[in-house]
Amino acid sequence: MRAEAPPTAPVRALAVWQVALADFLHDWRLSLVAVLGVTVALAPLVILFGLKLGVVDRLRADLLSDPRNLELILPGGGAARFDEAWFAETAALPETGFLTPMTRGTVARILLRNRADREAEPADVALIPTGAGDPVLERAGVAPPTEDALVLSASVAAQLRVAPGAAIEATITRTDGTRREGEFLDLTVAAVLPPEADARSRIYAPLALVVAVEDYREWQRVEAYGWPGRDPVDDPFADFRLYAADLDAVAPLKAHLEAQGLTIESAAASIARVRRIDGDLSLMFAAILALSVAGFATTLALNQLATVARKRTTLAVLRLLGYGGVALMAFPIVQGALIGLLGALAALAVFAAMDPVIGALFADLSTSRTSLTRLPAEYALAAPLASTLIAALASAVAAAQVLKISPSTELRHA
Repeated sequence: MRAEAPPTAPVRALAVWQVALADFLHDWRLSLVAVLGVTVALAPLVILFGLKLGVVDRLRADLLSDPRNLELILPGGGAARFDEAWFAETAALPETGFLTPMTRGTVARILLRNRADREAEPADVALIPTGAGDPVLERAGVAPPTEDALVLSASVAAQLRVAPGAAIEATITRTDGTRREGEFLDLTVAAVLPPEADARSRIYAPLALVVAVEDYREWQRVEAYGWPGRDPVDDPFADFRLYAADLDAVAPLKAHLEAQGLTIESAAASIARVRRIDGDLSLMFAAILALSVAGFATTLALNQLATVARKRTTLAVLRLLGYGGVALMAFPIVQGALIGLLGALAALAVFAAMDPVIGALFADLSTSRTSLTRLPAEYALAAPLASTLIAALASAVAAAQVLKISPSTELRHA
């Protein structure tokens, strides 16, 4: 009778895995205690990491929700002069998100009246140039106006009692001290900004219209509208509306302008404060992570050493059945990896349960709709994988003890 061939190495390895799993389930009370130990160690870590990401994201969202945090302002204006070459060079910078010239003197103003409702109070408001990419309009979901159309702030629209599509009349005047002249211009309300987009009394108009109003006030001829005056002069601009491409671009763009001798105001300090908070939270999380991982690995290693000590007789019998020491090393590693995996999944479940509770407790910390805690999918996937790997490595200490088990010695004292 021909003897059966001994099981191959893959078959022996699979059998050890099955034995390890069966033993894990058989001693389910001890296994549950080990899993809960990992959960207790990892759950606060996951919650803290979610808070770190959520708090920083919320602070950044609060900054981004107000376009003024991206704006770089030239205080006063009027002292410097910026020609077309300067605007072309600055607009080409990767840090620049939106740039348009401002008027050559003080901010242009215009008097508006509701053509359909003469009882509505007229509005003497600032005329702000705008165009494609204007973050104030983009955040409000409003397209930039074209030709003889305007975008009104909410306060101006309320004063004039107009809505999008309404016809309004603009009065532009000029004086040289001895005489006073004026022109009328029919305009259309393209859109009205929500109050949170701009609380000031301002209107946004195409640059061509703003320049035309400024030229007329300087007694220059404006051929586009048939306004009389002296021959036009191509003067440089004295100010600008400038917004950085994003929060990270504010500081370098400010430094670039200041290198030209300009005094610039921006929200760079507030943005830097958010960066410091992010850095401080990262250092604190790294320290807690190192301590938690060290404690988790040490506890699991000791737990698996105790498991091997309890199962020495079982492992000795498996050695007699033909399973080599190397194959049996998988016994504590498989159980340790399973404890790490289940503990991490339980920690994620705790995070999911605590997320709405934390959101409800601290809902008044920000007007932003972003959650106070955030755990992206890639991190949620990486947590159990990392926990399983660390647990398997920690269990290698116990696996090394398996090689020292002598079947004859263990069975003699069994």
